[in-house]
Amino acid sequence: MVLVVEDETDIQELLKYHLERDHYRVIATSTGEEGIRCAQGKPDLILLDPHAARHGRSGGLRTLRADAATKKIPIVMLTARTEEADVVTGLEIGRTITSRSRSGRAC
Repeated sequence: MVLVVEDETDIQELLKYHLERDHYRVIATSTGEEGIRCAQGKPDLILLDPHAARHGRSGGLRTLRADAATKKIPIVMLTARTEEADVVTGLEIGRTITSRSRSGRAC
């Protein structure tokens, strides 16, 4: 099962469509609170938009990492944000962040 936490409906539907087409079971939510609740069902992977998971700055991710029931679930952060502070925050929480700059190069 893949948990998608994305507040933009178009992106959420696109992710869900492609994952289901490849035979993944998908649960999609649009808020961090719903995502944290759904993560208790122990998905195999979480695709997380930090904006959708707002519990303060990266708080949804922090909540998932602090909970013994969810701390080992792999999380891929989906974001267009490239500010240095966002990258540092993600790394401090223990996630590797890769984003694409406007030039198309990986950061």
